[in-house]
Amino acid sequence: MTILLLKQTAWQAIRQHEADLRDLALRILSNPEVGYQEDKASAWLATYLEQQGFRVTKPLGGLLTAFMACRFTGSGPTVAFLAEYDALPEIGHGCGHNLIAAACVGAGVGVATVLAETAGRVCVMGTPAEEFANQEEGKVTLLKVGAFEGIDVCLSMHPPSVWSAATWASSASSWFFTVAPPMLPPTPGMVPMLSMLSF
Repeated sequence: MTILLLKQTAWQAIRQHEADLRDLALRILSNPEVGYQEDKASAWLATYLEQQGFRVTKPLGGLLTAFMACRFTGSGPTVAFLAEYDALPEIGHGCGHNLIAAACVGAGVGVATVLAETAGRVCVMGTPAEEFANQEEGKVTLLKVGAFEGIDVCLSMHPPSVWSAATWASSASSWFFTVAPPMLPPTPGMVPMLSMLSF
């Protein structure tokens, strides 16, 4: 299967789940939960991924609202999408973490549909408490306890704060990243992390 066909197949799978992904995003939006209290959001996301054939580990790294959901075929690299789903105190989902959560689930489901052709492992990692509120963020805690071990690349995304014609244009573009080895030896638990940026 060509790269173009792999992309088209993954995209078709995401489109088939569009209504469910929209429902997840809107449910999380309507039920804002602050860091380390994202019981509903975490459960909804993990349950949906489990229904799609992902193997779910929950809680993860000693965090009750963190999870790891993975599907794999053969041996190959492991790619993880980092889902965020906590809300801001007294504001709600002002930063769009409900959208990040649904987008990461969709990306995981899409990639999972082409694993038979590519081999490897795709994971969606639920990372709680990303809105700093005088507490250690979920990703930091998960890194410290080794939850990122075995992951080759992490991907995340974030909605822009302002929509404009330039934003729409960049959103429609394909972004390719090349990760070069660091000049210094990596520290234990270090994982290359790529983030999609909107300008």
